[in-house]
Amino acid sequence: MTARRIGHGLFRALKFSAKNIIRTIFLMVSLCFLIGAASWFLTIHYVNANNIGGQIAKQLERYLGRDVYISRIKFVLPTTFILEDLKIVDNNAPDYRELASIKSVVLHFELMPLLEHKVFIKEVLFENAVINITRARNGTFNLPELKTKKHNDSKGTEFSFTTKEGTPWQVIIKDWVLQNGTFSFRDFAHKKSHSLNGLNLRFYNLEFNEYTRFDLNFIFRNRFKHKVIEAETFAKGEVNFANFKPQNISIKNLEAELYALKSPVKINLNANNLINPEVDLKVEFPKATENDIAFLFDLKDKYSVPYTELSLTGSAKDNFSQIDVSSLILKNQDVDLSAKAGLTITSGTLNGDITLSKAKIDSSKIANYYKPLKPFALVGNLDAGGKFYFEESVFKTKKLNIKTNSLSSKIFNFTVQNANIAFEATENFNNMSAVVKDGTFLVGRQKINSIKGNTVLDYKKQDFYAIIESGLLNGKETKMSVAIAKVRNENKRKVKMLLSTEELNPIEIFDITQDFVDALVPNHQKDWQEDTSDLAWLRNFRSALPKFMINFKGAVYAKKFTSPVLSGQDFYAKFNFVNLLPQMKWLGGSIDATLSNGIIYKLQEAADNQKVLGVAYQPFVIMNRMERAGSFKMGKILKDTPFEIMSASATFKDGDMLVNNFYVDGPVISAAIGGNVDWVKEHFNLDIVTMFKNTSRRGALSENLTDESGAPALAFVTYGSMSKPKLEMKSPKKVGKQIQAAREKEVLEFNEIKKFKQNYKE
Repeated sequence: MTARRIGHGLFRALKFSAKNIIRTIFLMVSLCFLIGAASWFLTIHYVNANNIGGQIAKQLERYLGRDVYISRIKFVLPTTFILEDLKIVDNNAPDYRELASIKSVVLHFELMPLLEHKVFIKEVLFENAVINITRARNGTFNLPELKTKKHNDSKGTEFSFTTKEGTPWQVIIKDWVLQNGTFSFRDFAHKKSHSLNGLNLRFYNLEFNEYTRFDLNFIFRNRFKHKVIEAETFAKGEVNFANFKPQNISIKNLEAELYALKSPVKINLNANNLINPEVDLKVEFPKATENDIAFLFDLKDKYSVPYTELSLTGSAKDNFSQIDVSSLILKNQDVDLSAKAGLTITSGTLNGDITLSKAKIDSSKIANYYKPLKPFALVGNLDAGGKFYFEESVFKTKKLNIKTNSLSSKIFNFTVQNANIAFEATENFNNMSAVVKDGTFLVGRQKINSIKGNTVLDYKKQDFYAIIESGLLNGKETKMSVAIAKVRNENKRKVKMLLSTEELNPIEIFDITQDFVDALVPNHQKDWQEDTSDLAWLRNFRSALPKFMINFKGAVYAKKFTSPVLSGQDFYAKFNFVNLLPQMKWLGGSIDATLSNGIIYKLQEAADNQKVLGVAYQPFVIMNRMERAGSFKMGKILKDTPFEIMSASATFKDGDMLVNNFYVDGPVISAAIGGNVDWVKEHFNLDIVTMFKNTSRRGALSENLTDESGAPALAFVTYGSMSKPKLEMKSPKKVGKQIQAAREKEVLEFNEIKKFKQNYKE
């Protein structure tokens, strides 16, 4: 019984509590409804839509100095009313065009401030707005000049009005929002237009003469080189409209992402002055291939772009037709660059100057971005500076300086390894020069290392010059200069070479010069077949003559001279060949040479193997036969014959060599030669006199084998075809005097090469 009473009492208590809760909730809802109804009544009674809308229109007219029209004003919620078809007319324009047209303006406000005669609008939403900014032919904008005051509370845009009943009201607008808008700019002075579409923009606590935070996104469309470019942009930052005075409008801390490539381009901007903008800009470009940016530039499958940071400060004048860039910094993982520029863009044409003050470059990565450099196989670090310019949008070089650190590359037919080079190019690479220290250079068959020297190439004049002040050429201490005039004109090309070396094989003179010219004028091909006849040496020599140096002059010094035929010391030669072409048909010019303290190798063997050499060696062949007959003993004369001096002087005309003077003098033999050798027709006519010394006589020699002193001697004429030479003996009585006359005939001068090898000055 007791439990039943307790349960019944508990049920009655719960029933009473539930009724009270329901009654309380009902009373609260009713109270809220009454408050809302009262607020709605106050809004309608004191702040109706016409009052607010009309005051907004008047305030806008006062702010903008332009006529403002509103088609319809209505409330849609207790805290929202809408202005439909708002238009701002540019009544200063000749055609009275619209500055802005807005489909609807939605205002969201708070109720409670109404009790204090305040309209606090949390958000003004402009839907489907079209804003038209123009620049007249006289350079003036259609932007209005606002008249506002600064506010210390930073709540937003403020203004006040009085109702028909005489009640003063204060209006505060916090955020301004533009949704799906269109911004159009037309420049009548330069006949250009730009537009931003799908524009969404929010201003937080907007004030027209203070910095206001904002964010936006839009789609940018513009025509570029007959193509329509479209890019979507998201941005945030701060703007000061400066009461819409164009010269005072400024933006700071703008962060934007531009979606035109696969990855966004990131932009950070500070700018002021809409008339003559001053800009501090930083752009981060994503990694991109040529295909990614083909819509902007036709780069012909040459370029790709790494992730790159570009920073610049500068200003623009006259609607960006003149752009002054005061500093330019470009950075990525491979390039660190600083530059100053003064550029002008007029009607899409770029002109102006760029001064590169600093650039640090990892050369091994450059070919990844500029494909034509791949064959150069660049490795090493570069420090660069220079002056460049755009002329009619064409990039040109005024001056470029590059210093390398352990550079390796293959340039034309030059191979460079671990070189330190100071390179300079001017006049759009028409003039190029380089100062070289250290490193190894491979030029065709030549290897040059431990080098110190420089080169100059004037492409405009077609002149090339290279000097090796010191270095190792194929392992030999060498100093060399090569000067090539008209380097790209085969018919007019002139080559001059000065060579001072520790050791020289004469064939190397042609090889060295050919390799240098081939490096600059490649693709020379062998167009002849090896000859195997009795005159193979001569015929192959004629065929192998290079046609690239039709005019070839110079001088050579070698401390040691070596060849299969003879060797010696202190070899001097100077030469000046004209029409030096294969087959020697038009060869002209001259050659002078001397050689000291040498040896003539294996005379008998050389005479037997080579018909051409056999002509000159006939005296020795005859003496060998006489020795076998027992006339006298020659010893090693026909094996390795020493000499003290050998001198030669000859001139050429159409391949015919006139031996002006030739003599050789030594402890065993002396000889002199005169006459001519036609290397083209393979004929010759030579007078040869020879005197033998220190021979061991076995009997008295006949008069036709001695000169007037009684020394063994020969005099004869050899002539005819080189393949079948003829020989006529002459009286040897005057051989000694003839050889002495040859020695005294002239003294050859080699002043240029002597000065070069001792005191080279640049």
